[in-house]
Amino acid sequence: MPSADRLLCRDCGAALPAPGAACVRCSSPTPALPEKSDPEAKSDLPPVRVGDLFEGKWRIESKLGAGGMGSVFLAHDIALDRHVAIKVLARELCQDKQFVERFEREARLTARLEHPNVVPVYAVGRHQGRPFMVMKKLEGDTLAWKLQAEGRLEPARAAEVFRQLCAGLAHIHAHGCVHRDIKSGNIFIGPTGHATILDFGVLRDPNSAGNTQVGMMLGTPRYMSPEQARGSTEVDLRADLYALAVLLFECLAGSPPFEAVSDLAVIHMHAQEKPPELIALVPGLPPGLGPMLRRALSKAPSARYQSAEEFAAALDAAVAEPSPGLSPAAASSSDAAQAAPFPVEPAPFPPPDGVPAFDPPYVADPSPSVPRASSGLSFPAASASGPPPRPTTSVGQRARRRWLWPVLTVAALGLAAAELVFVQIGWPQKEPEEEETSSEGEETPATVAGPDRPSRPSRTGSRPKPAKLYGTLKVTSVLSGKAYPAMVEVDGEERGETPLTVELSTGKHALRVFRAGFQDYRRNITVNHRHLTEIKVDLLP
Repeated sequence: MPSADRLLCRDCGAALPAPGAACVRCSSPTPALPEKSDPEAKSDLPPVRVGDLFEGKWRIESKLGAGGMGSVFLAHDIALDRHVAIKVLARELCQDKQFVERFEREARLTARLEHPNVVPVYAVGRHQGRPFMVMKKLEGDTLAWKLQAEGRLEPARAAEVFRQLCAGLAHIHAHGCVHRDIKSGNIFIGPTGHATILDFGVLRDPNSAGNTQVGMMLGTPRYMSPEQARGSTEVDLRADLYALAVLLFECLAGSPPFEAVSDLAVIHMHAQEKPPELIALVPGLPPGLGPMLRRALSKAPSARYQSAEEFAAALDAAVAEPSPGLSPAAASSSDAAQAAPFPVEPAPFPPPDGVPAFDPPYVADPSPSVPRASSGLSFPAASASGPPPRPTTSVGQRARRRWLWPVLTVAALGLAAAELVFVQIGWPQKEPEEEETSSEGEETPATVAGPDRPSRPSRTGSRPKPAKLYGTLKVTSVLSGKAYPAMVEVDGEERGETPLTVELSTGKHALRVFRAGFQDYRRNITVNHRHLTEIKVDLLP
């Protein structure tokens, strides 16, 4: 039988490598729960069931999900005839005084944070010995689900969301509190785009000393500030702003700045490594976002933005800058293109005769940055009231104009040809054997060939074959907060039992998690390049 002081993960029950360390199986960053010598010590606390009546006021209708510290249920408020969400502390944690105190502290602190971008708490209480809190039932999805479905956010849309998050964080910080677990799963986006901050399970109350033990890490590794990663006790609001910067990076790039196989490696990267340059990963973004995020992700708290208001102002200024190579008018028209989950690579032009193709180090999109030669001619703008009066000209002027047009035409053609050669030389070409051919029966536009000039290949036929990209899918399954194996099926093919980590091609996949005696879990997922997609399934009988 295991020793009584052995440390287990409170989510999946796996043994922890050291006190306060993150679980290597399920990535739980919360403190470990000592294994009880009597495993039946929690059997006197019954599970929450559909139909249960909490304090005679709220009737449970269904289970919405499970988190690190408990489960969330949909309930009906009998007196007010409305739906609410009820968060109940996990049964195994109710035996631990520290967790009970933290849960009830979260409820008290959240209840006094009245702000449109902070989830409202209506009431707190206990049901059959288990603490619970009654919250507003929100409509929409978490930001994590939004990113899973869309890949990334267009800068203007991201700025709108983060403007609201900064307002909510500013209110939290004004009360002297630190959230310490800002992440995509704790941000809720409503149907109208309204953003709400959720889950204050690791919220720090400035008036309570000793809430966090020495050496204990709280937060989620992917968004953890360097000072949290080092186990520092000096964690303030700037840790929230660092996590907010990580989340902004993820929204704009489609993946967070630091990813690794284990959470311990991610924690080390936050503490020691320099984050990648956003503009290098996603060309075409407003250039001001690069230095803005570089400062927000500084290792030293003093080098970051010092308030949520300052963060929001810097983000607004960065997004307002036009993308490189675009005029302000063209920048506004490019919003639709930026809204796509991934940048669309234009089809390359074939090289002209006698010009060898070559591969420069990297060309993201030559079209915005190609310099346009000026003809040296200026034309007056048309008047709003109508065309300007036609000027009178002499016979000599008309004669000069007749020979001027051929000269200008030849000059314009020469400039266009030079520009075309510039584009063709600057665009990377693939080897001929890598080129795709158009599918049989597909109509492609044709050009008429001259006697000594071969016909120009169609864009469909000359487009280089894209390299196959891959991402990683990690699937875990739990029953009542404990790891419970189930079979994983991807696109109709069985891949093994949970916990399972598998490499998949980028794009959409059909996921199914199943086990005899339990409901099938089905979901369409999107796998992004170099992105770790984590799915945690709560098995339901």
